[in-house]
Amino acid sequence: MSMIWLVFILLGISSLLFTQQTDVLTMLMIESAKDTAMLSAHLLVLMMFWLGFMKIAEAGDLIQLLTRLMKRPLMWLFSSVDQNSQAFSYIASNICFNMLGLGNAATPFGLKAMQLLKGNNQAMTTLVILNTSGLALYPTNLIALRLAFDSREASVIILPVLITSFITTVSAIILLRVTFNARHKWVKQ
Repeated sequence: MSMIWLVFILLGISSLLFTQQTDVLTMLMIESAKDTAMLSAHLLVLMMFWLGFMKIAEAGDLIQLLTRLMKRPLMWLFSSVDQNSQAFSYIASNICFNMLGLGNAATPFGLKAMQLLKGNNQAMTTLVILNTSGLALYPTNLIALRLAFDSREASVIILPVLITSFITTVSAIILLRVTFNARHKWVKQ
């Protein structure tokens, strides 16, 4: 894959040199560096806000409240995890933050849950699948990216994101259940 990108870059630079438009290359490098810095600053501010919120949520027992609200569906999805364990709380927090479209803020919870779930392959796989399918009730990061690039209607994506993420999450859960049930039957034989 690196070779393909190298070929693309070399072809692009060669065509600029051949057409004697090296000033375009310089301008593009400066513009892309500026865009990258601006985008990074937007995402950094958003990340700092939500990580601070996460610390406040932990101190204010919001995490325990979210765990209680998510308990029934999570008990069904993570039947191999003790519902009173710390891992269960981290799983609930990870999923709640992901549902708010805050994947960056959810990552520390997911990593901590994975550490605590070590050896529980079914629960670890379920958590990875749920994070990958990405059910988002409100896609905060996507809206922030759209705002960073001056989108006029940054929040117009909420309904399409909700529909597609719901479909992918339900599909992922069904495939996960089918796979684990088939594996369980196969191991019994």
